[in-house]
Amino acid sequence: HMNQQEENRKDPDRSPDHINPMGASEGYVQIPRWVEQLRQEGEITEAQRRILYAIADETESWKRPWVSFSNSELAERVGVSRRWLIEMRNDLLDRGLLQRREHGQGYVYGLGDPSEPSREEIRQLVNDALEGEE
Repeated sequence: HMNQQEENRKDPDRSPDHINPMGASEGYVQIPRWVEQLRQEGEITEAQRRILYAIADETESWKRPWVSFSNSELAERVGVSRRWLIEMRNDLLDRGLLQRREHGQGYVYGLGDPSEPSREEIRQLVNDALEGEE
């Protein structure tokens, strides 16, 4: 069994909080397989994967649906600038991979579901339906 430093040297992409995509075990975050799949397919960026991991870490791992994060907290956690975080996050929200609700002064976040239609697809469906009625 390799120690953490050897492990990290072997694979520079592996941060100490690297998550086992096969599900939770001791010290691992419970992460839905679709997150890894989308990353492998190039559908989400590494930073977006980290956003989803941060949310999963605070929700799935604790069996709770929502977690409160400010933009600054999330940016710090993911290791990107606040502006970059907001852009990445909005893309995830638009695609339904991330969910957000207003809560008190801020927002709470939860993981989305790629099998649900995204906001964009819903807009498209609504537009198609409306055009069909003319």
